[in-house]
Amino acid sequence: MGDVSDPRVKNRSTHKLLDVIVISVLGTLCGANSFYDLVAFAEAKEKFLRKFLELPGGIPSHDTFLRVLSIINPTELEICFLNWMDDLRKKVKEDVLCLDGKVSRGTIKSELGQFKNRLSTVSVYSTETQLVLGQLKSSGSGLSEVKSAIDLLDLLTIKDQIIVCDAGIGSSSVASKVIEKKGNYLFPIKKNSKMFYSALDDLFTTLNKNKSLKGKAATAVIQENHHGRKEKRTLRILKLKDCPENLNFKNTGEEYFKKALVIGEIVYRSVEKETRPFIAISNKKNGTLKYQRRDQVTNAKETRIKEEKRYFITSLDRSPAELASIIRKQWAIENQLHWILDVCFEEDDNKTRSLIAANNLSTMRKIAFNIIKSTPSKSSIKGRMKKAGWDDNYLEELITQNSK
Repeated sequence: MGDVSDPRVKNRSTHKLLDVIVISVLGTLCGANSFYDLVAFAEAKEKFLRKFLELPGGIPSHDTFLRVLSIINPTELEICFLNWMDDLRKKVKEDVLCLDGKVSRGTIKSELGQFKNRLSTVSVYSTETQLVLGQLKSSGSGLSEVKSAIDLLDLLTIKDQIIVCDAGIGSSSVASKVIEKKGNYLFPIKKNSKMFYSALDDLFTTLNKNKSLKGKAATAVIQENHHGRKEKRTLRILKLKDCPENLNFKNTGEEYFKKALVIGEIVYRSVEKETRPFIAISNKKNGTLKYQRRDQVTNAKETRIKEEKRYFITSLDRSPAELASIIRKQWAIENQLHWILDVCFEEDDNKTRSLIAANNLSTMRKIAFNIIKSTPSKSSIKGRMKKAGWDDNYLEELITQNSK
């Protein structure tokens, strides 16, 4: 299996490592979500599997799957996956790559009210090819996710690519790694960077009062209608060289974002029909809330308005409209990868407690995800998974398509 070493005692193993891994990936691709499912899949598909695999010991038992996947080095499997994707993926100029962490909730083990065990991973997702480019395990959230993100970027070719992520990962150290690898970044600035966030908030709040600075700002207004909701995003940007000294990172008390060129503000406003059946009514005298049915309230508001303000920093020198398009792609990894892993591959329902086995299964889900996504089809992911389980010809098509 390439760079994945077999940790078992030599000449004492009935089943080949390659057979166990391939069955695990194909079974996952067809909807198997436990070691018992993998055995049932392999027994039903034994004749088909023997076209590609030797299976000298027949079909492995569920204990064999658990034991083998619990001793395979997860890092070796992850790096093997990364190398495979680096060879396969098309070199797309200025692809937007999303970095994000995810907790596999089925692995959480609670003892005395504390979480003792859980699998956390950081993945990178290509918005252009809609494929996962790789993942690495992290020991938790916060700085551990940042470290895993830096290690992941070290293993990837990101020249001329644009990296986006949430504020937890989008730190100055990750920005430095992106620049070192000759890529670009666009990171949100939130209240976890207190001093810098405060400086940005003060700057953009008073921007209209500063005539010289206001003239240097560029603005874009984007309006869209989605499912009965009207959205308006107003984006204003300023080049850092035009900003006051307190935004030169010297007086913020925080680290410098390497080669940062532009800062920006997004004011988001949405208006949609109010459908909630109850209204929260505040009692001004004692500050309490009570809830009342909407149809019993006179002059109840018919629409719901949501407004929020966000800030960002980037190494890109682009127009506000271009930056707005890139910013929206930050959510692609949540909507197009994590949602599918949870809903179609049922990742959060998998109760594997061994973190090593859970980590290896997580990598295999992403391999299965890529196999399905890289084969064009108008069907849903769930529909394609079912078809692969029912139709040997379609399953063989998926395998051969991704082995070219």
